Amino acid sequence: SKKFMNVSSPKNLNKIADVSVIVLGEELPPDLIGFLIEYDAMGFIRPEDVTVAIIHEMLDSIELKGYVQNSHIPAEHWLNKKPHIFPRPRPELTNGEEEVLKFLCHNFTVKEISERIGKKEPAIRAHITNLREKLHAKSLLEIVIITMANTWVKIDPRLTSGKNPFL
Repeated sequence: SKKFMNVSSPKNLNKIADVSVIVLGEELPPDLIGFLIEYDAMGFIRPEDVTVAIIHEMLDSIELKGYVQNSHIPAEHWLNKKPHIFPRPRPELTNGEEEVLKFLCHNFTVKEISERIGKKEPAIRAHITNLREKLHAKSLLEIVIITMANTWVKIDPRLTSGKNPFL
């Protein structure tokens, strides 16, 4: 599940030890390949494909290339990573980041958010920078798109009065 994958992500596991994650599953829908690569999984394999020889090949491939190419995730997916927006595990956000994210999705400016929550604009910009890093987004718009695509923020009609929210 996404919740388990977020908790057991390679980034979290690497805090304990050097870990390479290969996802084991019955079928890998093509639209989830980008998610697994972005999630830092090293590969994907079905249970019936697992043999000692295959595991050794996979470990050698990870050591040499940093990933496992096979019929599930061919080399072109590793070499031409496309940005993946949905589905994505929700990162852990601070209360301030959550609040700023909510207002960004309702199309508030930095100045308006600052006035709404009573923090100075540099603090709001710092939250936006943190959001960009945590969501692996390149822009403010991408932060909003990722958030809305994953339905992490629900549009509140009370906040949209006189505004055009991102929908």
